[in-house]
Amino acid sequence: MKYLLRLLCFIVGLIVGVTALVGICVLGFQVARATGNVYVIATEGMQVRAANILMPGDEDTGDLTKYFTSQWIESDTELTENNYVGDKITSFDHRVKVESIWAQPWSGKATVTLVETVNTINGSHPTGEVDENGAVEEPCAPWEKRRYQVSCAKLGDAWLIENLQVLETLEPDPTPTPEPVITPTPTVSAEPTATPAQ
Repeated sequence: MKYLLRLLCFIVGLIVGVTALVGICVLGFQVARATGNVYVIATEGMQVRAANILMPGDEDTGDLTKYFTSQWIESDTELTENNYVGDKITSFDHRVKVESIWAQPWSGKATVTLVETVNTINGSHPTGEVDENGAVEEPCAPWEKRRYQVSCAKLGDAWLIENLQVLETLEPDPTPTPEPVITPTPTVSAEPTATPAQ
């Protein structure tokens, strides 16, 4: 009887241990999958948002509703009130650096901290003035480099951005200066002097 109780305790302990291990593995898989999905939504969503601010109406800007909730799109005033309204922008260099992600698939919530910057904007801003050469244009306004806290929610089967909070405005990245190219000075080899024949 004593050995039977020990065997039963061992079996129960083994079942509990295996169940706990399986549960941890399943939870880890769900967290990893949610983290990957949230990373894609946050990075691509910020790219599409920047495109809709800089190049509104362009067919390649992307659909905001694939990344943001309709409530946030309606409340995001930067989509319609910004320094780039009326600008003629052909391209831009958008970058996102994700600093941290905390996804909670069991609650359907996730938080991302990231830094967004646009180092280059190719285009022009009409000043409204006219000179002898026509309409006067100037470079587009620089993009503000910011650190954001991005709040995401799982609605149905999809993760969407439901809020953007600016944590701080950062100094722009320094413009790289080209390194000087050192050209080697050509050396002139001395020609041997011909000795006149005697």
